[in-house]
Amino acid sequence: MPPKIPWNLLRLTFFTNKNCSLCSTAVVNTASWRLKETNNMAEFKEVDIFGPGNEKWHDAYVFDVPVLHIENASEPSKILKLMHRFTEQEIDDKVRELGFGYPVVEKAKKASGEGGGKA
Repeated sequence: MPPKIPWNLLRLTFFTNKNCSLCSTAVVNTASWRLKETNNMAEFKEVDIFGPGNEKWHDAYVFDVPVLHIENASEPSKILKLMHRFTEQEIDDKVRELGFGYPVVEKAKKASGEGGGKA
């Protein structure tokens, strides 16, 4: 099994605004996932798209918040995104796509008892 990428290289950037009705659920899902899976080791940043200096993000996401950027700090050119409504499982799937944690197949085998021992 390939080694895991350290959680401290995971960046989660949450784009929001104060009038976003979907954002409260999305930020709770993100924070809950971050605590359970990374013990809060992953970097988390919240960006108000209407805040000063955030015009680029406003123009990109004014009709799409909440948006979550998921990236490996050592590969900042590859960003995966979730928009609107998303669950902890969807966050987990995207994070694993980047190589963090164990592959989804291994996680499923362990959960079903097929893993053949302790991890």
